[in-house]
Amino acid sequence: MIDSDPHLTWRVLLVVPIVVGAITGALVGLLVRVIEDFLLDRVILGLPGLWFAIPCIGVFVLTRFAMVKVAGTTHPGTAELYPYYYHHPDERYPVNQAPGRILSGATTVGLGGSQGLESQSVLVGSSIGILLRRIFRKRLDYLARPEGRNLLLVCGASAGIATVFSSPVLGAFYGLEMPFRNRLDARRLVPAVLAAGASFAAASLTHNARSLMTYVPHDIGPKEAVGVLIVGALCGGGARGFVWIMGRTRGFKDGSSPWLRAGLAGVVLSLLAMTAWVITGTAITAGPGYVATSWA
Repeated sequence: MIDSDPHLTWRVLLVVPIVVGAITGALVGLLVRVIEDFLLDRVILGLPGLWFAIPCIGVFVLTRFAMVKVAGTTHPGTAELYPYYYHHPDERYPVNQAPGRILSGATTVGLGGSQGLESQSVLVGSSIGILLRRIFRKRLDYLARPEGRNLLLVCGASAGIATVFSSPVLGAFYGLEMPFRNRLDARRLVPAVLAAGASFAAASLTHNARSLMTYVPHDIGPKEAVGVLIVGALCGGGARGFVWIMGRTRGFKDGSSPWLRAGLAGVVLSLLAMTAWVITGTAITAGPGYVATSWA
C-alpha cells in the first residue's frame, strides 16, 4: 500500500528514488572496485604465500583509528545506524561520521579482515538520501516530514545493498525489511525498487557492477533438492550461533586499554588466517567470503 499523504507527489515517489539510487550506485560501485577488487584482491591477496596475513595485524588498530579519530565515535555499529534512525526521526542522522566509517570498512576489508562492505554501502546510500533531503526539503514538502526522511533512508539502503550484492531484488527487500522483525515497509515498495534498480544500472554504466555468481544450466533432482535443504538448515543454524556468540562477546570492546587489545586482536586474526591457509592452501578468511566460495 502506497502512502496516501497528499504531499507525496510523483516527483518524490518516482524521481527522488531514482536520483538517490543512481548516485549511490556510482559511489558504492567505485568503493567496491577500490577496496575489494584493487586493495584486497590485487595488493593483499597478490602477496606470495603467507605474506597476505601480515597486514591483518594492523586491521583493528587502523579500524579503531578511523572510527575514533576520523568518525569521532566509539560506537562501531555501522549496520545498526539505518534501523535505529528509521525509528528515531527526531534524532539527527550522523552524516558527518560517514567518511570515518567508510574508512573503517576500507581498513577492515581491504587488509584482509573477514568482512564485506554491506554496512558501509547502506551508510553511503542513507547519507546520500539525508543530504538530498537537506537540500530539497524546502521545495518538496514531503521530504521535510519524518515519513519523507524514512523514505529516503529506505531508498538509500536498498540502493547500497543492490550494488554491493549485484541484486536489485535483494537490495529492495533489504531496505523494506531491515528496520523490522517479521514484516515489511510495504508502503515504500515502489521507491525501494526504483532506487535499487537505478543503483545497479548506475554501477553497470560506470563499469563498477559485477556478478557474484555464474548460472550454469543443470538438472535439479531429488538429491540436489535435499542438499539445498540441508545447506540452508546448516547456514541458518550457523547464523544463529554466530548471533549468540556476538551477543556474548559484545561487551569485550568496552574493556580497558582498547588500543592494546586492538593490536592483540590483529595478531590473533593474522594467526587464524595463516592457520586456514596452511589447512586449505587458500586465503579463505580474507574479505567477504568470495575466496572461500571459490575454494569450495
